[in-house]
Amino acid sequence: MRELAEVSRPEALSISGPISGPISGSAFSAETAAVVRARLGGAIPEMIEAIARGVPSYAAQARPDYQQRLADAVTGAVACFIAHVARPDQSTRAITAEFRAIGGAAAREGRTLDALQDALRLGARVAWRWLCEADAGLDRRELSRVGEAIFAYLDELAAACAHGYAEARVQAAGDRQRRLLAAIVSDPPSSAELVAGLARALGWVLPDQVAVVVLGQPQQDGLLVPPGVLADWTGPEPCLLVPDPDGPGRQAAIDRALSDRALGGRPAAIGPSVPLARAAMSLRWARHALRLARTGVIPAGPPRSARRCRSPAQRCRCAGPGTRSDSPAPGSSRRAPSAVTSTCPRC
Repeated sequence: MRELAEVSRPEALSISGPISGPISGSAFSAETAAVVRARLGGAIPEMIEAIARGVPSYAAQARPDYQQRLADAVTGAVACFIAHVARPDQSTRAITAEFRAIGGAAAREGRTLDALQDALRLGARVAWRWLCEADAGLDRRELSRVGEAIFAYLDELAAACAHGYAEARVQAAGDRQRRLLAAIVSDPPSSAELVAGLARALGWVLPDQVAVVVLGQPQQDGLLVPPGVLADWTGPEPCLLVPDPDGPGRQAAIDRALSDRALGGRPAAIGPSVPLARAAMSLRWARHALRLARTGVIPAGPPRSARRCRSPAQRCRCAGPGTRSDSPAPGSSRRAPSAVTSTCPRC
């Protein structure tokens, strides 16, 4: 653990830049700052003990490294607050970043956000009691101001924890989506048991039919996609898997998600609607359509979702940028005012 004596010096935690958070305010007197340093520096061991004993998920963790993390978090939070009392113009960015990381770690370890909030409240309760003791030396007015600063600081740390927790949850959901999507479009196909298990973990209902969308450029901010659509935004050609593309309302929803306005001029292509087990084929044809669009074989225009391939006698539309209906297959000499109808490998 950091030496507890260090928290009596504001410079113990490197903080720079003007504060923009809710605990900014007028300066405390030098006497008040000295009392806060002395009292809260002495309160740290009791804070650590109260949290370790009072939060069940923390009490269950007896590993030395875990207890060290708790001690470091408490010591760092107190050091930052002491620095703020001495110099209210100092930034809290360093400590809020640390607590955002703590929130993310809690999410990844399967702990609840309630445990973090309970830990913060317990620590603040101990701090407040140490400051309120008769021999602390703070008059009622200064004690009131310090109390307001403590609870504003508590809110700031709680918000940082919640932000980090939410970020980690979103990232974990994205990771599960990417694993499931990769398993579905893999070639050769993944086992049905693997796909079903990944879908269960995500809470995703396995559809009968799917279509794959490929975007021609990285999409940093993602798209507003219809419910149930799996997405992987991480590759050079982001990929979406649309369940039940022929279902009621799906065509309009896909058109909205892939409109010129949503894509910002980026190319996109949609493969044919196929059974779930043949999703790799839809991906291949979406990529093929994208290549045709880039080389000018397919004229530019809004993408449309693909028609289902029902029989060897029926062609699939591999729609992409500029691919609309009723167009010739690749290699055909017949030209139509709208793009291409590609022949599915099954056909």
